[in-house]
Amino acid sequence: NYTLVGDSSPPGAEFMLQKTAEETLTVGKASYLGLELHNFHVVTAGSERTRLVDLFTFFPGGDGHSYWADLDPEPVDADNAIYRAWWR
Repeated sequence: NYTLVGDSSPPGAEFMLQKTAEETLTVGKASYLGLELHNFHVVTAGSERTRLVDLFTFFPGGDGHSYWADLDPEPVDADNAIYRAWWR
């Protein structure tokens, strides 16, 4: 999971994310994203069968949406786990 550092940029422009968590999910485990923090995520399938169910819950008056971004796997600041990303 990652959290936005500063403001996001217009499509195609670079922005920064800070890695906040990493976990391996197995049968019966679940993970969640926050509304403002930890709300960017990367999902990678392991060597075993994988099934992902992505559920969105919107509260009355809330605004929900999903976007795709690319993440540079090399951190720009390894000590603080800061990575570059770009909206698709």
